[in-house]
Formats: sequence, structure tokens, C-alpha cells
Amino acid sequence: MTRFSQKIFPTALGILLTNPRQSDYRGSGIEGVYISYLKSLNYLALAEQETDTRQKRQLQDAALVEVRRIDIKLNEIRAQNPSYQDLNAKENQAFYMKALSWLGNFYTGGRDTDKFIYRDDAWARYMEGLQYEISGEYDDARISYQKAANLYQDGYAKQYDLPVITAERAWLDTIRMMQKGGYSQDEIQQQINSKLSPAMQETLKQYHDGASELVILEHQGFVPDKSEMTLLLYADPRAYSLVLEPLHGGGSTQANDSFRWFTMVYADINPLNLIANYKAGGAWGTFSGIFTKRVILGQPVWQQLSATHVDKLLTEQTIRVTVPYYGRFTLDQHQPTLQVSTETVAPFKNSIRMTSLADIAFQEQLAQAQRDIYEGLVRELLRSWLAYQVSSNVQDQNAALILNLIGQVAVFASSAADTRNWLTLPAQVRLTRAPLPPVNTPQIIR
Repeated sequence: MTRFSQKIFPTALGILLTNPRQSDYRGSGIEGVYISYLKSLNYLALAEQETDTRQKRQLQDAALVEVRRIDIKLNEIRAQNPSYQDLNAKENQAFYMKALSWLGNFYTGGRDTDKFIYRDDAWARYMEGLQYEISGEYDDARISYQKAANLYQDGYAKQYDLPVITAERAWLDTIRMMQKGGYSQDEIQQQINSKLSPAMQETLKQYHDGASELVILEHQGFVPDKSEMTLLLYADPRAYSLVLEPLHGGGSTQANDSFRWFTMVYADINPLNLIANYKAGGAWGTFSGIFTKRVILGQPVWQQLSATHVDKLLTEQTIRVTVPYYGRFTLDQHQPTLQVSTETVAPFKNSIRMTSLADIAFQEQLAQAQRDIYEGLVRELLRSWLAYQVSSNVQDQNAALILNLIGQVAVFASSAADTRNWLTLPAQVRLTRAPLPPVNTPQIIR
């Protein structure tokens, strides 16, 4: 226990007194999953190039190990967050229950962050199925494909703005594994009739035992990088509250994006804050809440702040608080065409956008935005208060003024948000998958 305290607590205190960039980068949930995702694809690619049978099998086994790690990581994430079924049940609940939930969200801005949580990954599940299928483990492949299909249709496709055909593609591969796994024709036909459109049923008919298949994964673009937003913190003693306001940086694209993010995520739109803004500034104060975030403390907490002179600190100077955010980004929406040199094979135009890692990262940041701003607020309050205490304990007035100025500048300049993220992750992934007819000449894909 002593060794744990020596190692962890100084690090945590150091982060609190500096900024979160000084800590080890742990990564987000999606980054942990996609480490194993990319490693599994890498092992699979190495296995394809390997000529030694024993080495080839070892590399294929290594790919499956990473696939199982994906499964473990996703199961942990799923256990900690509400499922799509939970969200759907919440949407369908009685009106009075929705009203109670809405009232309970006053202090969170009325925003339901559960909708933005990364709760599972349909594409990663689908890739589990593909790798199990390559290894001949058809029942495991069926289970993974079916998990992916359920996720796509339950909410994953809607959450990340993916085409509805993603679920059908996963169901088609689930049915193919059922055919290889010895399921009865009645069970298979029932799934075909209930899950596949006529067009997808025609695609299924093109698959035959022993036929070749074309599978192409396209990793397009890169996830956007995080930016840093500066907020100014000051006190409003009349309303017993603290106010955060974005630092206006002109009309640049980045400044406009940061202001839009602030308005979308932090601005005072809930009734309690609107009332406090109205009391503080009348009708204009209510309207100005669109451009500010008010943290209502109440009179008892404000009296505690007064006892430690924090209220005096906040009225004498403005404190800088920094939070991370994502700027606007666009995804490539065009439908790629794949041409094959063999005349008997028509160009492929059935590429499907199966996931958007850019949207996942964006929504993860939305989900934790409230935590970011409160952690930043506490951190900067403590740092500014410590600097203020140092200068206020100096007897010489001139020296105290100089120390106070130096402390303010140092605290203001060293404030920083954690803007680290995995920048080489693809922005989105497309899948082209189709059976190939037998040919007598080699096929060249370009």
C-alpha cells in the first residue's frame, strides 16, 4: 500500500497542479479495441505471405488471439454502459417517466450523454466473424456476424450515420455460416425471409460451395485531431455562481468551431441556469446564457468559498480554463468502383461504409465533455488559489503585487487540455465483398 501511494499520488497531484498532458496517455475505449483490430489484420497479412506451413499457422493463431482480445475489450465496455435495447426502452417509456428523467437532467444541461457513448462496435464484431471464417471456425464466425448484425440494426448504424444495408450484409454472412454449420433448411429459410431484402437474397444465391470470394477493406482518411478551447472563469456573487465564457478569437474557422462546440455542449439551456441568468441580468442575461455556462453553487457553498477568500480571487482576476473539442470534419461519401481485368466480371460498385471511427471519436468526446469542463474548473481554481495564497502572505505590498502578477501569468500560460488522440486511425472503413465466378485466367485488381 505504501508503494502504491508513493507512485500514484504524487503523479495525480502533479497533474492537478500542472495539466493533464503530464500524465501517461491511456487512450479511449475505441483506441484500445482498434489496437487489437489492426494487430489481427497485420498477423493475417503476414500469414498470407508466409510459405512455411508451421509459421503460417502460428501467425493465423496470433490473429485469432487478437480477435479474442477484441471480444474481451468490447464485453468490458458493454458491461459498463447501457445497451441499445436500454436506450430504446427509455425512448418507449411512459411520458411521466420521461418527464422525471428530464427534470433530473437540469444540472447536466438536459443532455442525455448516454446517446453518445461508445457501447459496442458492430464493425469490430464483424471482423471477428471474418477472421473466424478464414480459420474455418464457422460457428464462432456465425456468433460474431450475428452480434454485428444485431448491433447494426439496434442502433449502431443510426448512431454513426451508416447505411441500413450494413445490418443486411452482416445477416447475409450469418446465414452463410448457418449453411456451413449444418442448420436445417427451414431455420435458414426463415432467417432469409425475415432478414434479407430481395436484392440481398440474390447476392446470397451467388455463393456456392468452394467458390472464391473477393473481400476488400478500405481504410479511408484519418480521425480528426483534437483542438483546445479556452474559457474564462469569473464569479457572479449576486447569483452565488461561477460563470464560464469562451474566449472570442475573431472569425477564424477554429474560433467559430470552438464557439459552436461550446454552444452545443456547455451553454446554459436548462431552466435553472436560465432563471439564474435572468436574476443576474434581466431579459438580456437570459439571452446571454447561450454564450456562457453558469455553475450554480448556492449561498452555503459560496460562504465556504468566502471563508477561504476564493470569492475575492475570482473578483480580482479572470481564470483560464481549457477543454478539448473536435472541430468540424467531412467524410468521403463517394462510391468507389473496383475494376477487374477479366471481362466476365463486371466492375464492383457495392462498397459499403461499415463504420465511422471519426464519428465514434467525436461522440466519445461529447459524452465526456461535462467531466472535462468540471475537472478543468477544479484544477485551475486550485492552481490559482495556491498562487494567490503565496502572494497574499507576503508582507511587502510591492513584492506581493509582483508575485501575484507572476503567479497569474504562470497559471494562465500553463493551463492546457488533454488533446492527445490516435491520429493514424482511419476516419471510416468500407467493405467490398462478393463471390467470384470461376475463371481460367488470373484476375488483376486495380
